[in-house]
Amino acid sequence: MEVVYGIYSYFCRRNNFFHISVYEQPKEENQNIVPDVEIFDADEKPVMLSSFFDKPLVLNFWATWCGPCKSEMPGFNRLYDKYKDKVNFVMLNVSDDRKTVKGFIEKNSYSFPVYYDDTQIAAYTYGASSIPLTLVIHEGGEVYGYQIGVLPEDALEGAIKAVLKEE
Repeated sequence: MEVVYGIYSYFCRRNNFFHISVYEQPKEENQNIVPDVEIFDADEKPVMLSSFFDKPLVLNFWATWCGPCKSEMPGFNRLYDKYKDKVNFVMLNVSDDRKTVKGFIEKNSYSFPVYYDDTQIAAYTYGASSIPLTLVIHEGGEVYGYQIGVLPEDALEGAIKAVLKEE
């Protein structure tokens, strides 16, 4: 019987980040690859999430009205500036109009790229019933870990280093 590593999550106290652990189970094709969904850029052009799987990916579901989302954004922006050549960042707004988001991003001088979940398909597919929700995804689309709620900057950097194998 061919086996593949399955996944389950647990809270990793070392870096305060939910981590994906492994166990053996019968192999199913692409079972650890995150679902591909259509999202939209600022010009309302569709983009497939899989187009970001060429490098590790930080995927964050957020909104401008979400206090916890706003509190983690300065750290996300610093890490985007530091790792943007090695890691893709998709800051996926789940509910605001583009004008509101543009004003929020400009007011705070954020440089990370913002995308939109206009159809709510991404939020539904990823179970983002509570935000912020952050996933760190290996190159190729396998989940490394996720966090529901505020993700501290040092924990996110630890996850980024792990997927880059810099730890």
